[in-house]
Amino acid sequence: MESKKVIGIMSGTSLDGVDVSLTEISGKGYDLKVKLLDSATFSYSKKLREELLKVSDSATSTVDMISTLNFYLGEIFSECALYLIQKNDLNSSDIFLIASHGQTICHIPKGIKLQGKNIKSTLQIGEPSVIAERTGITTVSDFRARDVAAYGEGAPLTPLPHYIFFHSKKKNRLIINIGGITNISFLPKNIDPFKITAFDTGPGNMLIDMAVSLFTRKKHYIDVDGLIAKKGNVNLPLLRTLRSNPFLKRIPPKSTGREEFGELYLKQLLSKFKKKMPMEDFIATLTFFTPFAIKRAVKEFLP
Repeated sequence: MESKKVIGIMSGTSLDGVDVSLTEISGKGYDLKVKLLDSATFSYSKKLREELLKVSDSATSTVDMISTLNFYLGEIFSECALYLIQKNDLNSSDIFLIASHGQTICHIPKGIKLQGKNIKSTLQIGEPSVIAERTGITTVSDFRARDVAAYGEGAPLTPLPHYIFFHSKKKNRLIINIGGITNISFLPKNIDPFKITAFDTGPGNMLIDMAVSLFTRKKHYIDVDGLIAKKGNVNLPLLRTLRSNPFLKRIPPKSTGREEFGELYLKQLLSKFKKKMPMEDFIATLTFFTPFAIKRAVKEFLP
């Protein structure tokens, strides 16, 4: 394939904002060359983040708000893409396509029984039709949905780009991506791209962020530089409870999200432990749990 300019749009389960990249791609098949030309990050407003949290929770979600946010995020994603185009003195006609993952608000890879069938599902919002209309550029999306339709987990979606960027003929490589959820890709030397081992290991920053928000009554949404955790000590009873979560024992392929490690799970932990420890110890323990889950996954499920 001759060189093509492509814009990628990504927003993760951290719900902190939108990442947009302008790339130049050439080659074919799995022998691709990808050059990053420019990128930008746009933070979600406090109000938008709260609305996204509401529609990500079945207890507070409404169908009209899901529909509205779907189109609203389409507008936001469009503005982000157009910003990058204009910043680089390009026109829409210079861009081969826009690839937009969308904002995940529901992910049920284990499935729910419905009329005798186990239906696995996932839902991302950020209407691609709006992006295509506002930019005039062919827009591709529904990456997770297509993977679930093909009997995959729908996540993680990064193994193929990890292969393109990092595979080696001489070295085994392990790629660790810590976002709202943590995922890993294992790339043995000379690996066939169809035989990559990749799966979610557990929460990344999701539980930490939610705990900070609840403890500070939404004054803060993240533990900047881990300063809160640094002041605390790991609480062993809380850690034992976290370690007993059945997701850690589940055999890959596997993926997870807010349905498993969201606000309901955090509130269960808080009701049991909050009165017994200061905020700093609670945050320190959640922070310790993220690398613990990574290490356990590597030891149990990788050679």
